[in-house]
Amino acid sequence: MPEVTLRTFDVRSDSGYDAIAGITRAAKPDYPLTVAELKEEDGLSTQAGTPWMRLLATDETEIPIGFAEFTPSWWQPAPGKFFLRLLVRPEFHGEGVGKMLYDALWSEMVRHHPTYVKIEWREDMTRAVRFFEERGWSEVSRWYESRLDIAGFDFTPFADDFDRPLGEGITITSWHDLKASDPDADRKMWQAVMEMLPDVPSDEPFVPMPFDEFQTVVMNRPNLDHNGFFVAVDASTGDYVGISHLWRRQADNDLDTGLTATKRSHRRKGIALALKLRVLQWAQANGFRALRTGNEVNNRPMLAINERLGFTKQPPWIEFVWKPDA
Repeated sequence: MPEVTLRTFDVRSDSGYDAIAGITRAAKPDYPLTVAELKEEDGLSTQAGTPWMRLLATDETEIPIGFAEFTPSWWQPAPGKFFLRLLVRPEFHGEGVGKMLYDALWSEMVRHHPTYVKIEWREDMTRAVRFFEERGWSEVSRWYESRLDIAGFDFTPFADDFDRPLGEGITITSWHDLKASDPDADRKMWQAVMEMLPDVPSDEPFVPMPFDEFQTVVMNRPNLDHNGFFVAVDASTGDYVGISHLWRRQADNDLDTGLTATKRSHRRKGIALALKLRVLQWAQANGFRALRTGNEVNNRPMLAINERLGFTKQPPWIEFVWKPDA
């Protein structure tokens, strides 16, 4: 094992953020994060008003080789609810660095009386999966990441699907344009999402999010693209009945799908597929490389839409949870 030093991360240190970004890029090359994205995430953790901590591991030459952190859950936060992240540069796997980070972080986190701690690993990250299983973490869900080549996507087979919802009295508009034309857009979006979210598969019971919190952790985030965010509107009522939105990735030219959902009252009208097609049309016109989306493995309705569009499944991600009574 290399000679390793652990120190508490200093949020005032730009070099520290460079180190975290570099470790993330080395350990998860498909999921790079920029310094700006890391700082924005830390700002949300600080705003949450609950304890959080990050430890940085360096070798004998003071080169950063790994980090571990626990942060509050921004989504449906609760006392004692944390998200854990632990990454080590691949060349140091199996050297005990991850265990050292985990043990040190855990000894600090237990002081804050954790009741629900979550971490996720892709199924093919076998060393990490085994490490957490051996420590009593339980699998609670799996989800597929699926990817689609944007530049090569052929819209021809879907010509009729673009306009199918229009015959049902539905219009599809970008969030950018809705914000400019509807003074109640923010609150209507919050109401629509709170109505749709209970039907999204989750291992946790749904708890409605207050409006201001929703604005902070979703709608006001810098990577949410308002032009690539499409909304289905019931023309007879003005209600928002379906959405599909995109998140930019600052470190590459891919896009991540956030939530694609339709209200129960407006399902089976082709709205979700039409929204996905609008998103793809916008992404292709703006030169993006690939679209990524995530779906719980048993969410057959959305998986079927993505399969029809030609998305390719990647190895599933496994969500692990630790609870005191586990």
